Amino acid sequence: MARKPKPVDGLDKACSALLRERAKKKGLSQQRLATATGISQNRVGIILRGERAASVGEIAKLAECVATTASAVITQAEALIAGATPSASAPGSDGAASGDVSGVDNVARPDFGRGKSRKVSEDLEELEPFA
Repeated sequence: MARKPKPVDGLDKACSALLRERAKKKGLSQQRLATATGISQNRVGIILRGERAASVGEIAKLAECVATTASAVITQAEALIAGATPSASAPGSDGAASGDVSGVDNVARPDFGRGKSRKVSEDLEELEPFA
């Protein structure tokens, strides 16, 4: 019997939207992303459409192809789902609106910008792949 996939939450969809937007701005097709990352084209499409959540590793590979980092994508996605725009002083922020991912290239924080109140293991549990 096939497993029922986990539901896709807001953070998953926001990460997908940010990666899709970044790839579109860079003119990268799903095929080029698949070739560059080693992820199948079908899986890349599923991730970019937000049908299933990407693993942390998949986010990292896709983020690298679109000239950013996984932590930057996740931080920006969290800001989007919180309905907040990142402050101009936030790491990787250029003070632009939260829909613009252009200022997130320099963020490389293992705590995903959440500060010390949250453990990395909690982040990893949230982002655990479905497979």
